[in-house]
Amino acid sequence: MARVEGRLLERIQELAAIDEALRTARAGQGALMLVDGPPGIGKTELLTAAITRARGRRMRVLVARGGELELSFPFAVVRQLFEPAVTRAEDAVRDRLLEGAAVHAATVVDPRAASGPAVVEASAVLHGLYWLTANLAADRPLLLVIDDLHWSDPASIDLVGALLRRGQSAPVLLVLAYRPGQ
Repeated sequence: MARVEGRLLERIQELAAIDEALRTARAGQGALMLVDGPPGIGKTELLTAAITRARGRRMRVLVARGGELELSFPFAVVRQLFEPAVTRAEDAVRDRLLEGAAVHAATVVDPRAASGPAVVEASAVLHGLYWLTANLAADRPLLLVIDDLHWSDPASIDLVGALLRRGQSAPVLLVLAYRPGQ
């Protein structure tokens, strides 16, 4: 009999798809998983299953959620995703994460850098965020989860697009949950 997690009854196919996407990322290739549906159908439960399974496979996991009140704040979802990983890291690790082109991401994800007078173009920030993602995935595969993508700010959506265009060669699984039509 198949093992069923929590409230994920009759979701064997979805759980198998999660496992396959995790295998792909752990094998060094980028992967995308889209979870769509109306409110209350269990999207967040599937995200939780992906998070639990990724952590069980010793992957680095970063999670964010779009929100109606943050739609007008540039990089709100990006901050949720990356700021904890950057700010909780020891200085040497933080320096490694933000080295090279990733330094341009510091104005968004490192509160200490954001207090400076530097203004960085959005394209440079997106490029920096891509390299921050690559740096985070350099030592172990990375799972990026965004719930309620439909409520994400435009700048964060731009990062999702950049990762989709350029992320196939990095061990990163991007899991996005959204309501269709929003």
